[in-house]
Amino acid sequence: MRMVNSRKGIYILWIWLLSCTRIAMATCLNGKPPFSHQGVRFCPYDYHGCCTFGQIYVIHQRLNQMNRGFVNMGLGENDCTHWIMNLLCMECSPFAYELLKLQNPGASIPRTEPREFADPISAMCTKDCVQMLDECPAIKMMQTFVTQTQAQKMTSKQLCKSVEKRRHSTTTTTYKQMCYPDLVSDPWKAQSPETTDRNDPDCFCVEDIITSGIEQVVFLIPSTDNSGRVFFGEQKGKVNIIKNPGKDNTISVFLDIEHLVYNGGEHGLLGMDFHPDFQNNGRFYVYYSVLATVTTSNRIPDSRISEFRTFPNNKDVADISTERVILNIPQPGYNHQGGQLSFGKDGYLYLFCGDGGPGNDPNRFGLDRSVLYGKILRIDVSNTSVPYTIPDDNPFVGEAGVREEIYAYGLRNPWRGDFDTGNRQTGEHEGRVFIIDVGQRFWEEVNILVKGGNYGWSEREGYACFKGRCDGPREGSELFPIFAYGHEEGLSITGVQLYRGLSSPNYEGFLLLADLAFIGRGQKFQRKLWKVTDPGVEGNWTDYKRIGLCDVSVCDPHLGYSDNPIPGSILSFGKDGNVCGLDIVIAIDVSCHKASSYAAAVLQDFVLPLAKELRSGSRLTVMSFHKKTKTMLQLTVGSRTSPMDLIAALRALKLKGIKTCKRNLKTVLKTVKRTIGEQGRDKTIVIIATNDNSKDLNIKDLANKAKVLKKKSSIMILSSSFAHSPKSVLEQIASEPQASENGSSMWEPLIILDPSSSGLIGVGPRIVGGLYRKHCLLYFHI
Repeated sequence: MRMVNSRKGIYILWIWLLSCTRIAMATCLNGKPPFSHQGVRFCPYDYHGCCTFGQIYVIHQRLNQMNRGFVNMGLGENDCTHWIMNLLCMECSPFAYELLKLQNPGASIPRTEPREFADPISAMCTKDCVQMLDECPAIKMMQTFVTQTQAQKMTSKQLCKSVEKRRHSTTTTTYKQMCYPDLVSDPWKAQSPETTDRNDPDCFCVEDIITSGIEQVVFLIPSTDNSGRVFFGEQKGKVNIIKNPGKDNTISVFLDIEHLVYNGGEHGLLGMDFHPDFQNNGRFYVYYSVLATVTTSNRIPDSRISEFRTFPNNKDVADISTERVILNIPQPGYNHQGGQLSFGKDGYLYLFCGDGGPGNDPNRFGLDRSVLYGKILRIDVSNTSVPYTIPDDNPFVGEAGVREEIYAYGLRNPWRGDFDTGNRQTGEHEGRVFIIDVGQRFWEEVNILVKGGNYGWSEREGYACFKGRCDGPREGSELFPIFAYGHEEGLSITGVQLYRGLSSPNYEGFLLLADLAFIGRGQKFQRKLWKVTDPGVEGNWTDYKRIGLCDVSVCDPHLGYSDNPIPGSILSFGKDGNVCGLDIVIAIDVSCHKASSYAAAVLQDFVLPLAKELRSGSRLTVMSFHKKTKTMLQLTVGSRTSPMDLIAALRALKLKGIKTCKRNLKTVLKTVKRTIGEQGRDKTIVIIATNDNSKDLNIKDLANKAKVLKKKSSIMILSSSFAHSPKSVLEQIASEPQASENGSSMWEPLIILDPSSSGLIGVGPRIVGGLYRKHCLLYFHI
């Protein structure tokens, strides 16, 4: 998630998983938070850790090799296995950064290159270190602090005490007591719960993205063309692009309409969104205050929704000559303009309109359905021959005296909203819309959008009657907020986001809120943030907690975190869209004995779970092959195809088997070569599922045939040839070359079992998850 800040900056927000009983900075060696690795049970971490399935595989191989070495030395395998596993798995610990990076005492033994990470033995708590060396003396020969001759002369306790002193003399005060497996109990001092920036189990860190050269950023949105670009708007009338967020934060101007925008107070460029088919038509929409409508007799600008297009051959620059006015709304007052402009899952454009001000809704516009003020509008902009049309299923179509654009009403100043992308696994709640409505005197509120809903303003504010207006005749049944807080906690709600990210899986499904929280006429800003728990049923979201920034003892500036984060108020939240496209091709063998049942097992146990993990920008291609190769399905997850659409298409696939056992892998590779190439090798994977019952599949021969794909993809094999046991699988593919750090190797072996033994279950998500984490989690995901 990104927070848009009022003092010329954009910041990335990291929410950290911190243990309540053993508080430590949960950070991986790459400086990122741990992630969910449920199903990987080799290393002793319950749910969150820092290793992908591929890393676990490498650790497993190293453990097997070391065990064989200990056996050759005359030591029992069981004497050392437990300890070696703990040392090897330390890099997978949710607290790997503290254990292996912050406390890197180096070594007494000269090295040609400096160590990037500490020897895992240095992170062992003394009592555990002593027990380890007593039970497995051979580990003394593995340490790098003293020579082997010196180590042999020292007792276990002497050596471990030496390591402890070295660790404590070379680490900062904060981390001195951290050791494995104990870590520490609360090394940070308790702070007042009223402190905005504090350390507690839910505090977070931020990273600077852009801190100069921009002014009053009010929105940040992702492109819908799967390019990974991020766009942010300045209130004065300028939209900028970050083309490669996380790698290169250089900005360029996408749209400059400062000469058209009236900027001041609650006026200006307020919102923007891309057409669902922006990739092909280059159309996007902006919501701004119109300078040309301001005259000497009328100082209040109109609000306008306009369509623009990019240049046909340059999607990085908007052509301002293409402006087409969609809707013009004369405003009755100087404030309460709303500002959110977004396309919904249904493809229609939603606009959040305020009641027009000035205060207390003197014209009672909020509940007046003959005007557009204080409403959520829903319009169809697909027909370019007219400005817009009204969707047939809008709630007030055909009702006399009512504006048919209205989808919901009774709102004061709905500044921002969040369109829920749904649970990544199940798709539940996809399309749900949260609205934050800025209050008048007493309450700030959060609502869920309901078709035809009446949210009560100005008869009601929050949960309370407003100025006695609810005592007379009622407009109709009202929808109460799902969450509201009084002005003793905040004064102006500005940010809302239902977190659906991967970088902080412990926050999945939590609603995050921000408040401007200025105090008095001097506008002393005191930002506030909350996390609110989804109750899982309809009703109020009553379980909430104030959250704040950690200090520099947690947000270590050496990790790239800001040492003076968020120096002002929070105007809004934004998200980068988490666009990191993978190109996955799965070719399924439909030849030979029981081919149909084999193909069905691969689809059910491997392809479907894998597809559920794919996010926007990723493409899945499914082929069937025997003598010939046929593309059965090719879909890209994006605005037009949701993950659930992809799942439905896969479930409808029928892969028909043939009895002959002849297959032509050469044609498979040729077909695949024509299909891939858009995403680059790091994000492209070819998976060949072969129903080979001969038990003699020659992997190396297949790898040689696959040389044509060397520069375009990684290749994996699913084969029923490896059906004997996990051990035989490991032994059979261990000799194959591993992928190098720079990705130059063309072959990446994978542990796969026969589908008949349920060995494929869980493997697909691990593959996708590993690729996303390795190549896509640059800073964070939303």
